[in-house]
Amino acid sequence: MNTGKFLTTMYDEALDINGDVSNFASLLRCSCILYLSEPHGVLNLANAELRQRETLDKAG
Repeated sequence: MNTGKFLTTMYDEALDINGDVSNFASLLRCSCILYLSEPHGVLNLANAELRQRETLDKAG
C-alpha cells in the first residue's frame, strides 16, 4: 500500500468511527507513537482486525 492510500484509509476509518476528524495531524502523531512504542503488538492487532473484517465481508 502506498503512502497516499494508507493515509486515505486511515482518514476514512477515523471518519467512520468518529463521524468527524478535526485534527488528523494529531491522529497521525499518536498512531506513530503507538507503533514506535510497541510495533509487534500494533501489527498483531492490525492483522487481527483485518482478518475479522475479511470474515465479515465474506459473510455479508
